[in-house]
Amino acid sequence: MVRCFEDENIVHVDGSIDPARDREVITMELVLADLDTVEKRLKKAQSLAKSGDKTLKTQAVFLERLRDVLDSGASARTVVPENDMEAEMMKEMCLLTDKPVLYVANVLEDDVTSGNEYVRFLEQLAA
Repeated sequence: MVRCFEDENIVHVDGSIDPARDREVITMELVLADLDTVEKRLKKAQSLAKSGDKTLKTQAVFLERLRDVLDSGASARTVVPENDMEAEMMKEMCLLTDKPVLYVANVLEDDVTSGNEYVRFLEQLAA
């Protein structure tokens, strides 16, 4: 949900209306949540990989790559699984930034059907 209206009676937490900033904040929060998930899974995989299991070592390598992508601020959906095992791991983790994105513009009633400059800007960003 991205605020796309001005109303002096409703204060924005950041003090101004900026759909691009709000979109970035939302994305970064989701990336950080995914990073936490991947780091936990990576720690476990690295620990188990010490047994010498090649599959676990391969999983750890993939999780390191995924962690690095998320750590750079990019979404998990930018990581292309190289094999079925990686694809299955991505599916199992249910990462938030691997899912499709839907931005909902929060507007005043008068702008519901026609939108406004903020909505049009958000549409450009989403494209």
